[in-house]
Amino acid sequence: MIVHYLKIAWRNLLKYRMQSVVSILGLAVGLACFALSAFWIHYEMTYDTFHRDADRLYLVGVNDDSFGGSSASFTPYALGRYLKEHYSEIEDYCLFEAETFFVLKDNRMLELPMLLPDTTALRMLDIRALEGDESFLRAGTTDNRIAITEKAAKQLFGTTDVIGQTVTNANWNKEYTIGAVVSDWGVHTNFPYAFLGNGSGRTGWDDYTYRTLVKVKPGTDVSRLLEKMNAHFPEELTKSRYQENTGLTRFYLEPLTGLRATEGFILKNNQTVQFRYITWFAAVGGLIIVCAFINYLTIYIDRFRTRRREMVLRQVCGAGLRSLVTLLCTDFLLTVLAALVVGMVLVELLMPIFLRYSLIQDADFSNYRSILFYILSVSVVMMAIVVLWV
Repeated sequence: MIVHYLKIAWRNLLKYRMQSVVSILGLAVGLACFALSAFWIHYEMTYDTFHRDADRLYLVGVNDDSFGGSSASFTPYALGRYLKEHYSEIEDYCLFEAETFFVLKDNRMLELPMLLPDTTALRMLDIRALEGDESFLRAGTTDNRIAITEKAAKQLFGTTDVIGQTVTNANWNKEYTIGAVVSDWGVHTNFPYAFLGNGSGRTGWDDYTYRTLVKVKPGTDVSRLLEKMNAHFPEELTKSRYQENTGLTRFYLEPLTGLRATEGFILKNNQTVQFRYITWFAAVGGLIIVCAFINYLTIYIDRFRTRRREMVLRQVCGAGLRSLVTLLCTDFLLTVLAALVVGMVLVELLMPIFLRYSLIQDADFSNYRSILFYILSVSVVMMAIVVLWV
Protein backbone atom coordinates (compact mmCIF):
# COMPACT_ATOMS: atom_id res chain seq x y z
CA MET A 1 0.00 0.00 0.00
CA ILE A 2 2.85 2.41 0.85
CA VAL A 3 4.55 1.78 -2.48
CA HIS A 4 1.21 2.29 -4.21
CA TYR A 5 0.70 5.72 -2.63
CA LEU A 6 4.24 6.78 -3.54
CA LYS A 7 3.73 5.65 -7.12
CA ILE A 8 0.49 7.61 -7.41
CA ALA A 9 2.15 10.73 -5.93
CA TRP A 10 5.11 10.39 -8.31
CA ARG A 11 2.82 9.95 -11.32
CA ASN A 12 0.89 13.08 -10.35
CA LEU A 13 4.13 15.04 -10.13
CA LEU A 14 4.98 13.94 -13.66
CA LYS A 15 1.45 14.43 -14.96
CA TYR A 16 1.33 18.04 -13.75
CA ARG A 17 5.03 18.60 -14.27
CA MET A 18 4.84 22.32 -15.00
CA GLN A 19 2.84 23.02 -11.84
CA SER A 20 5.13 20.70 -9.88
CA VAL A 21 8.30 22.43 -11.13
CA VAL A 22 6.92 25.88 -10.27
CA SER A 23 5.86 24.75 -6.81
CA ILE A 24 9.10 22.89 -6.02
CA LEU A 25 11.38 25.66 -7.30
CA GLY A 26 9.38 28.34 -5.46
CA LEU A 27 9.63 26.50 -2.17
CA ALA A 28 13.29 25.61 -2.80
CA VAL A 29 14.32 29.21 -3.54
CA GLY A 30 12.53 30.44 -0.43
CA LEU A 31 14.22 27.76 1.66
CA ALA A 32 17.64 28.63 0.22
CA CYS A 33 17.19 32.37 0.89
CA PHE A 34 15.94 31.78 4.41
CA ALA A 35 18.64 29.20 5.21
CA LEU A 36 21.50 31.44 4.00
CA SER A 37 20.16 34.50 5.80
CA ALA A 38 19.60 32.47 8.99
CA PHE A 39 23.20 31.28 8.79
CA TRP A 40 24.35 34.89 8.27
CA ILE A 41 22.33 36.10 11.26
CA HIS A 42 23.77 33.33 13.42
CA TYR A 43 27.28 34.25 12.28
CA GLU A 44 26.75 37.93 13.11
CA MET A 45 25.25 37.12 16.52
CA THR A 46 28.16 34.88 17.54
CA TYR A 47 30.88 37.50 17.21
CA ASP A 48 33.21 37.48 20.27
CA THR A 49 31.43 34.54 21.90
CA PHE A 50 34.80 32.80 22.30
CA HIS A 51 35.85 35.14 25.13
CA ARG A 52 35.80 33.78 28.65
CA ASP A 53 32.55 34.87 30.38
CA ALA A 54 31.48 36.53 27.12
CA ASP A 55 27.88 36.71 28.34
CA ARG A 56 28.99 39.05 31.14
CA LEU A 57 31.08 41.43 29.03
CA TYR A 58 29.58 44.78 28.05
CA LEU A 59 30.92 47.67 26.02
CA VAL A 60 30.36 51.04 27.66
CA GLY A 61 29.16 53.87 25.45
CA VAL A 62 27.88 57.40 25.90
CA ASN A 63 25.34 59.44 23.96
CA ASP A 64 26.79 61.34 21.04
CA ASP A 65 24.27 64.14 20.54
CA SER A 66 26.93 66.67 19.59
CA PHE A 67 27.62 64.71 16.38
CA GLY A 68 24.01 63.83 15.64
CA GLY A 69 24.35 60.17 16.62
CA SER A 70 22.68 58.13 19.30
CA SER A 71 25.74 56.57 20.90
CA ALA A 72 29.52 56.38 20.74
CA SER A 73 31.82 53.72 22.14
CA PHE A 74 34.88 55.93 22.62
CA THR A 75 35.38 56.85 26.26
CA PRO A 76 38.13 58.39 28.41
CA TYR A 77 40.68 56.24 30.24
CA ALA A 78 39.58 57.36 33.70
CA LEU A 79 36.03 56.06 33.19
CA GLY A 80 36.93 52.40 33.73
CA ARG A 81 38.32 52.88 37.22
CA TYR A 82 35.47 55.22 38.11
CA LEU A 83 32.85 52.59 37.25
CA LYS A 84 34.71 49.84 39.09
CA GLU A 85 34.98 51.95 42.26
CA HIS A 86 31.39 53.22 42.27
CA TYR A 87 29.37 50.14 41.28
CA SER A 88 29.72 46.86 43.14
CA GLU A 89 27.96 45.00 40.30
CA ILE A 90 31.05 45.48 38.12
CA GLU A 91 33.54 42.69 38.71
CA ASP A 92 36.30 43.91 36.40
CA TYR A 93 37.04 46.26 33.54
CA CYS A 94 39.61 46.79 30.81
CA LEU A 95 40.43 49.41 28.21
CA PHE A 96 42.12 49.43 24.83
CA GLU A 97 42.71 51.71 21.88
CA ALA A 98 42.31 50.53 18.28
CA GLU A 99 44.44 51.84 15.44
CA THR A 100 45.58 50.87 11.94
CA PHE A 101 49.20 49.84 11.41
CA PHE A 102 50.43 50.63 7.89
CA VAL A 103 53.18 48.28 6.69
CA LEU A 104 54.96 48.48 3.36
CA LYS A 105 55.56 44.99 1.90
CA ASP A 106 56.52 44.13 -1.68
CA ASN A 107 55.73 47.68 -2.80
CA ARG A 108 52.21 47.33 -1.38
CA MET A 109 50.79 49.16 1.60
CA LEU A 110 49.12 46.73 4.01
CA GLU A 111 46.62 47.97 6.57
CA LEU A 112 46.76 45.73 9.63
CA PRO A 113 44.68 46.25 12.80
CA MET A 114 46.47 47.11 16.02
CA LEU A 115 45.24 47.17 19.61
CA LEU A 116 46.79 49.18 22.42
CA PRO A 117 45.45 47.44 25.54
CA ASP A 118 45.90 48.34 29.16
CA THR A 119 47.41 45.76 31.50
CA THR A 120 43.98 44.46 32.58
CA ALA A 121 42.91 43.64 29.01
CA LEU A 122 45.69 41.07 28.59
CA ARG A 123 44.32 39.07 31.50
CA MET A 124 40.62 39.72 31.13
CA LEU A 125 40.52 38.96 27.40
CA ASP A 126 42.93 36.00 27.58
CA ILE A 127 45.75 37.20 25.35
CA ARG A 128 48.66 34.75 25.65
CA ALA A 129 52.30 35.00 24.67
CA LEU A 130 53.37 32.13 22.39
CA GLU A 131 56.97 33.22 22.03
CA GLY A 132 59.08 35.91 23.67
CA ASP A 133 58.18 37.97 26.70
CA GLU A 134 55.10 40.19 26.71
CA SER A 135 55.99 41.87 30.01
CA PHE A 136 56.56 45.15 28.16
CA LEU A 137 52.83 45.19 27.45
CA ARG A 138 52.05 44.82 31.14
CA ALA A 139 54.41 47.60 32.17
CA GLY A 140 51.88 50.22 31.11
CA THR A 141 54.59 52.54 29.78
CA THR A 142 55.46 53.77 26.32
CA ASP A 143 57.81 51.37 24.56
CA ASN A 144 59.05 50.90 21.00
CA ARG A 145 58.40 47.16 21.23
CA ILE A 146 55.26 45.53 19.92
CA ALA A 147 53.77 42.06 19.87
CA ILE A 148 52.67 40.35 16.67
CA THR A 149 50.29 37.47 16.01
CA GLU A 150 51.38 34.25 14.32
CA LYS A 151 49.24 34.96 11.27
CA ALA A 152 50.69 38.45 10.81
CA ALA A 153 54.23 37.16 11.35
CA LYS A 154 53.84 34.57 8.59
CA GLN A 155 52.24 37.18 6.34
CA LEU A 156 55.07 39.69 6.76
CA PHE A 157 58.13 37.50 7.38
CA GLY A 158 57.10 34.03 6.24
CA THR A 159 57.92 32.57 9.66
CA THR A 160 56.99 32.89 13.34
CA ASP A 161 60.64 33.20 14.40
CA VAL A 162 60.48 36.99 14.40
CA ILE A 163 61.63 38.00 17.90
CA GLY A 164 64.02 40.94 17.50
CA GLN A 165 62.87 41.75 13.96
CA THR A 166 61.79 45.30 13.19
CA VAL A 167 58.68 46.60 11.47
CA THR A 168 57.97 50.18 10.43
CA ASN A 169 54.65 51.96 10.66
CA ALA A 170 54.64 53.83 7.37
CA ASN A 171 51.97 56.24 8.58
CA TRP A 172 54.06 57.49 11.49
CA ASN A 173 57.46 56.58 9.98
CA LYS A 174 58.27 54.91 13.29
CA GLU A 175 60.20 51.67 13.70
CA TYR A 176 59.18 49.03 16.24
CA THR A 177 60.97 45.95 17.53
CA ILE A 178 58.98 42.74 17.82
CA GLY A 179 59.21 41.57 21.43
CA ALA A 180 56.64 38.75 21.47
CA VAL A 181 54.43 36.55 19.35
CA VAL A 182 50.94 36.38 20.83
CA SER A 183 47.68 34.52 20.25
CA ASP A 184 44.96 36.26 18.30
CA TRP A 185 41.16 36.18 18.15
CA GLY A 186 40.85 35.33 14.48
CA VAL A 187 38.46 37.26 12.27
CA HIS A 188 35.21 36.48 14.09
CA THR A 189 35.56 39.45 16.39
CA ASN A 190 34.60 43.10 16.35
CA PHE A 191 38.11 44.06 17.47
CA PRO A 192 40.67 42.07 15.43
CA TYR A 193 44.37 42.74 15.82
CA ALA A 194 47.63 41.83 14.12
CA PHE A 195 49.77 43.87 16.52
CA LEU A 196 49.64 44.75 20.20
CA GLY A 197 51.40 47.80 21.56
CA ASN A 198 51.48 50.14 24.49
CA GLY A 199 48.80 52.78 24.86
CA SER A 200 49.20 56.48 24.40
CA GLY A 201 49.44 57.07 28.13
CA ARG A 202 46.55 59.54 28.17
CA THR A 203 44.80 58.81 31.45
CA GLY A 204 42.57 61.84 31.93
CA TRP A 205 38.88 62.51 31.36
CA ASP A 206 39.29 64.63 28.22
CA ASP A 207 40.73 62.17 25.71
CA TYR A 208 38.00 59.99 24.20
CA THR A 209 40.22 57.39 22.55
CA TYR A 210 39.54 54.22 24.55
CA ARG A 211 37.02 51.41 24.37
CA THR A 212 35.87 50.40 27.84
CA LEU A 213 34.73 46.85 28.57
CA VAL A 214 33.19 45.92 31.91
CA LYS A 215 32.52 42.46 33.29
CA VAL A 216 29.47 42.33 35.52
CA LYS A 217 29.08 39.87 38.34
CA PRO A 218 26.96 36.72 37.77
CA GLY A 219 23.25 37.37 38.18
CA THR A 220 23.54 41.13 37.71
CA ASP A 221 20.45 42.93 36.43
CA VAL A 222 22.14 44.97 33.71
CA SER A 223 19.12 47.21 33.07
CA ARG A 224 19.02 48.08 36.78
CA LEU A 225 22.76 48.76 36.78
CA LEU A 226 22.38 51.04 33.76
CA GLU A 227 19.64 52.99 35.54
CA LYS A 228 21.95 53.55 38.52
CA MET A 229 24.81 54.63 36.25
CA ASN A 230 22.62 57.17 34.44
CA ALA A 231 21.11 58.43 37.69
CA HIS A 232 24.60 59.34 38.90
CA PHE A 233 26.20 60.39 35.63
CA PRO A 234 29.74 61.64 36.46
CA GLU A 235 30.26 65.37 36.30
CA GLU A 236 33.67 64.81 34.67
CA LEU A 237 31.87 63.72 31.49
CA THR A 238 29.42 66.62 31.33
CA LYS A 239 32.17 69.21 30.96
CA SER A 240 35.80 69.27 29.88
CA ARG A 241 38.72 71.61 29.50
CA TYR A 242 37.74 72.06 25.85
CA GLN A 243 34.09 73.00 26.34
CA GLU A 244 31.82 73.98 29.18
CA ASN A 245 29.05 71.56 28.21
CA THR A 246 29.91 68.33 26.40
CA GLY A 247 26.28 67.33 25.84
CA LEU A 248 26.91 63.87 27.32
CA THR A 249 24.11 62.85 29.66
CA ARG A 250 23.76 59.06 29.66
CA PHE A 251 25.55 55.71 29.37
CA TYR A 252 24.84 52.71 27.19
CA LEU A 253 25.76 49.12 27.99
CA GLU A 254 25.82 46.85 24.97
CA PRO A 255 26.61 43.11 25.19
CA LEU A 256 29.94 42.40 23.54
CA THR A 257 28.40 39.48 21.67
CA GLY A 258 25.54 41.62 20.32
CA LEU A 259 27.45 44.57 18.91
CA ARG A 260 26.82 43.60 15.31
CA ALA A 261 23.14 44.34 15.79
CA THR A 262 23.83 47.68 17.46
CA GLU A 263 24.29 50.61 15.09
CA GLY A 264 26.59 53.32 16.33
CA PHE A 265 28.98 51.04 18.20
CA ILE A 266 30.58 49.39 15.17
CA LEU A 267 32.52 51.35 12.62
CA LYS A 268 30.89 51.16 9.22
CA ASN A 269 34.09 49.93 7.55
CA ASN A 270 34.13 46.93 9.90
CA GLN A 271 30.70 45.73 8.83
CA THR A 272 29.88 44.90 5.23
CA VAL A 273 26.10 44.98 5.63
CA GLN A 274 24.12 46.45 8.49
CA PHE A 275 22.37 43.87 10.63
CA ARG A 276 18.86 45.12 9.90
CA TYR A 277 19.37 44.46 6.19
CA ILE A 278 20.31 40.87 6.97
CA THR A 279 17.11 40.42 8.98
CA TRP A 280 15.14 41.92 6.08
CA PHE A 281 16.80 39.41 3.78
CA ALA A 282 15.69 36.60 6.12
CA ALA A 283 12.17 38.04 6.21
CA VAL A 284 12.10 38.13 2.39
CA GLY A 285 13.18 34.49 2.32
CA GLY A 286 10.39 33.59 4.73
CA LEU A 287 7.91 35.59 2.64
CA ILE A 288 8.99 33.71 -0.49
CA ILE A 289 8.36 30.43 1.32
CA VAL A 290 4.89 31.59 2.42
CA CYS A 291 3.98 32.85 -1.07
CA ALA A 292 5.26 29.67 -2.73
CA PHE A 293 3.40 27.56 -0.19
CA ILE A 294 0.14 29.46 -0.74
CA ASN A 295 0.66 29.18 -4.49
CA TYR A 296 1.19 25.44 -4.15
CA LEU A 297 -1.92 25.03 -2.00
CA THR A 298 -3.96 26.94 -4.58
CA ILE A 299 -2.66 24.72 -7.37
CA TYR A 300 -3.17 21.65 -5.22
CA ILE A 301 -6.80 22.53 -4.46
CA ASP A 302 -7.42 23.17 -8.15
CA ARG A 303 -5.78 19.85 -8.97
CA PHE A 304 -8.00 18.15 -6.38
CA ARG A 305 -11.05 19.31 -8.34
CA THR A 306 -9.70 17.68 -11.48
CA ARG A 307 -9.11 14.48 -9.51
CA ARG A 308 -12.65 14.36 -8.13
CA ARG A 309 -13.58 11.55 -10.53
CA GLU A 310 -10.55 9.55 -9.38
CA MET A 311 -11.57 9.98 -5.75
CA VAL A 312 -15.14 8.84 -6.52
CA LEU A 313 -13.86 5.74 -8.33
CA ARG A 314 -11.63 4.89 -5.37
CA GLN A 315 -14.58 5.20 -3.01
CA VAL A 316 -16.64 2.90 -5.26
CA CYS A 317 -13.77 0.39 -5.13
CA GLY A 318 -13.88 0.43 -1.31
CA ALA A 319 -11.41 3.16 -0.32
CA GLY A 320 -12.33 4.93 2.88
CA LEU A 321 -12.00 8.60 3.77
CA ARG A 322 -8.87 7.90 5.78
CA SER A 323 -7.24 6.20 2.79
CA LEU A 324 -8.08 9.11 0.49
CA VAL A 325 -6.68 11.67 2.93
CA THR A 326 -3.49 9.65 3.24
CA LEU A 327 -3.15 9.52 -0.54
CA LEU A 328 -3.50 13.29 -0.83
CA CYS A 329 -1.10 13.92 2.07
CA THR A 330 1.49 11.65 0.45
CA ASP A 331 1.22 13.66 -2.75
CA PHE A 332 1.56 16.89 -0.78
CA LEU A 333 4.49 15.74 1.38
CA LEU A 334 6.38 14.33 -1.60
CA THR A 335 6.33 17.76 -3.22
CA VAL A 336 7.54 19.41 0.00
CA LEU A 337 10.28 16.79 0.36
CA ALA A 338 11.41 17.39 -3.21
CA ALA A 339 11.51 21.13 -2.51
CA LEU A 340 13.65 20.53 0.58
CA VAL A 341 16.11 18.41 -1.37
CA VAL A 342 16.34 20.97 -4.19
CA GLY A 343 16.66 23.75 -1.63
CA MET A 344 19.56 21.98 0.10
CA VAL A 345 21.27 21.50 -3.27
CA LEU A 346 20.79 25.23 -4.04
CA VAL A 347 22.29 26.16 -0.67
CA GLU A 348 25.37 24.02 -1.33
CA LEU A 349 25.80 25.46 -4.82
CA LEU A 350 25.29 29.07 -3.73
CA MET A 351 27.37 28.83 -0.56
CA PRO A 352 30.78 29.75 -2.13
CA ILE A 353 29.26 32.79 -3.85
CA PHE A 354 27.40 33.74 -0.69
CA LEU A 355 30.58 33.55 1.41
CA ARG A 356 32.52 35.64 -1.10
CA TYR A 357 30.06 38.51 -1.15
CA SER A 358 29.13 38.42 2.55
CA LEU A 359 32.84 38.26 3.53
CA ILE A 360 32.11 35.55 6.09
CA GLN A 361 35.36 33.90 7.15
CA ASP A 362 36.33 30.96 9.38
CA ALA A 363 32.70 29.85 9.68
CA ASP A 364 31.86 26.40 11.04
CA PHE A 365 29.48 24.68 8.60
CA SER A 366 29.19 21.40 10.48
CA ASN A 367 26.30 22.53 12.68
CA TYR A 368 24.68 24.34 9.77
CA ARG A 369 24.66 21.25 7.54
CA SER A 370 23.48 19.16 10.49
CA ILE A 371 20.46 21.44 10.88
CA LEU A 372 19.57 21.12 7.20
CA PHE A 373 19.93 17.36 7.40
CA TYR A 374 17.76 17.36 10.52
CA ILE A 375 15.02 19.29 8.72
CA LEU A 376 15.16 16.85 5.82
CA SER A 377 15.05 13.86 8.19
CA VAL A 378 12.05 15.25 10.05
CA SER A 379 10.24 15.77 6.74
CA VAL A 380 10.91 12.17 5.74
CA VAL A 381 9.71 10.91 9.12
CA MET A 382 6.54 13.02 8.87
CA MET A 383 5.87 11.62 5.43
CA ALA A 384 6.41 8.07 6.68
CA ILE A 385 4.05 8.62 9.64
CA VAL A 386 1.29 9.90 7.38
CA VAL A 387 1.71 6.99 4.97
CA LEU A 388 1.80 4.42 7.78
CA TRP A 389 -1.29 5.99 9.32
CA VAL A 390 -3.50 3.95 7.00
